[in-house]
Amino acid sequence: MTWGRTVGATAPGDPRDGELHQFLGPLPTAFDLEPWDDDTDGTDAHYVREDGPPSIEDDGRTVWRYIYSPD
Repeated sequence: MTWGRTVGATAPGDPRDGELHQFLGPLPTAFDLEPWDDDTDGTDAHYVREDGPPSIEDDGRTVWRYIYSPD
């Protein structure tokens, strides 16, 4: 099991910014999240894994950062 945290989103206040996601299997280099309820244009949020090492959280969990990358 691997963890990733999203950084950034399509608009200020978007709840996808800062979400923690659990991955099973190989760690993806990128992924998309579907639009959230208040997103009027229905834009998916595209995230790309940040280069460099993951961070270690206080509870010992290793978390990779995924940065919002508009198309």
